[in-house]
Amino acid sequence: MKITPRDYQEALMAKALAAFQSGKKRPLVVAATGAGKTVVFSCIAQRASAKGNKVLILAHRDQLIKQASGKLRDYEVQHGIIMAGFTPNPNAKVQVASVQTLVRRLKKMRFIPDLIIIDEAHLSAAKSYIDIINHFSKARVLGFTGSPCRLDGKPLGADSGGIYDDLIQAITIRQLIDRGFLVQPKVYGAPQEIDLTGIKKSMGDYNTEQLAEAVDKPRITGDAIAQYKKICPGAPAVAWCVTVQHAQHVADEFNAAGIKAVMLCGEHDTAYRDAALRGLETGEIQVVTFVGILVEGVDCPAISAIILLRPTMSLSSYLQVIGRGLRPYTNAAGVKKEVCYVLDHASLWRKHGFADEEREWDLNGEVKLPGKKKDKEKGVDLIQCGGCFAVFEPAPVCPNCGKPVETKARKLDQVDGELVEITAEMREAVRKDKQREVKGAKTLEELQRIAAQRGYSPGWAKATFEARKRTREKYRPARPKEPSMAELQSMTLEQLERVANEQGWPRDFPSEFFYTKGAGAQPDNNQQTLGGF
Repeated sequence: MKITPRDYQEALMAKALAAFQSGKKRPLVVAATGAGKTVVFSCIAQRASAKGNKVLILAHRDQLIKQASGKLRDYEVQHGIIMAGFTPNPNAKVQVASVQTLVRRLKKMRFIPDLIIIDEAHLSAAKSYIDIINHFSKARVLGFTGSPCRLDGKPLGADSGGIYDDLIQAITIRQLIDRGFLVQPKVYGAPQEIDLTGIKKSMGDYNTEQLAEAVDKPRITGDAIAQYKKICPGAPAVAWCVTVQHAQHVADEFNAAGIKAVMLCGEHDTAYRDAALRGLETGEIQVVTFVGILVEGVDCPAISAIILLRPTMSLSSYLQVIGRGLRPYTNAAGVKKEVCYVLDHASLWRKHGFADEEREWDLNGEVKLPGKKKDKEKGVDLIQCGGCFAVFEPAPVCPNCGKPVETKARKLDQVDGELVEITAEMREAVRKDKQREVKGAKTLEELQRIAAQRGYSPGWAKATFEARKRTREKYRPARPKEPSMAELQSMTLEQLERVANEQGWPRDFPSEFFYTKGAGAQPDNNQQTLGGF
């Protein structure tokens, strides 16, 4: 079966080919969740193998490997699977391999690839990937990721010690929404940020045990259930939790409230997971709580609501989880999914922004949000519809129900436990408030307090403080040469004041020196000379 890529997928493959033709050996493709990365690299594998090339596709989870294998099978691409529990097919020109399995079998491998394709390539800074790439050093490498940044801060660019020598930025979430390939996320968040002070970091993210203790509370879970029932009752939803125990507690509470829920974790096999996701499609299950397992490699378009109960430092995981709910879907009754509800109890929108914001990536793990307006500071003025109670930026009519509304804006009142729809204006105001707080911090201790409250990495405060010192030193005017004693003694009081200011001397130095040692000193008439002896 011939693959028929979408126009932007064809353009992406053309960019990758052009990169190789220009002399690049290891380009990295950044394509948003929902762009169809599996389709793209399956098409590349199909075309490359048809020309006699051997292709190795690397992934780190069994569901990603099975997903890639399934797509290749759909397109009738003969391939083998290198993973425990599968019978090898060494004669196939395309191999889909588990990184963990392949790295243990490298010395026995007879398959020598011409092209290595890496799924979830932001993980490829790990030693296991490096060992595989070095073993097949003559092969070209093509990485695919939704966000090229890592929790440990390791850069992916070859110039900084990483793997990749070029970055290809493909279609974004915003562009996919505008073209109708994804639905719009509708974000509801708590006005107040969660206090994570005291929670330690482990492997770049929050310590799971301490984090679970902070969020696995009846009030938070109760809010999650109440807000689901209020904002999107009955919508097929997934809830991102911290630990297995936390996920089970949340599922139990949803069930106790009459909302059918199940918990999924890595201990469940594929059949159990698939049955749970089918339950979301049929309506037999309304909420699936999960830990980690649904972050990657899940294709369940029926998901219409994302419940975020897990604070995280990982932008990549945040975007991937929200991406689970952005695919278009029409149910058996013909009802079309119009939006994906994001119920952000973890205040992740404050740290990571909106999923559909345009981002500029680079190979050093940096990300920028371009196009920020340099407007004057202003408050967050919102209007609440008297008909449907939607919250939105000032407008003559409600964008949700069309009811005319008063043009007079009001400040949004915070109600404990209530989620409110987060607008772009609201997020921008929070961003500016954070910037002002950082700029106002004068000492290292103040910056460390901000870092602890926001969950920044331990080195952020020191790095910020040191950067400020370097900037001050760089732009500090050069200090003039210090005058000699003879020069000082001949100066007027005004000249001494100027010199003291330039040299950073005490304020009382000019007058004290002028009247005791300088030009203003009075001679002592009682002092005897040597000739008086």
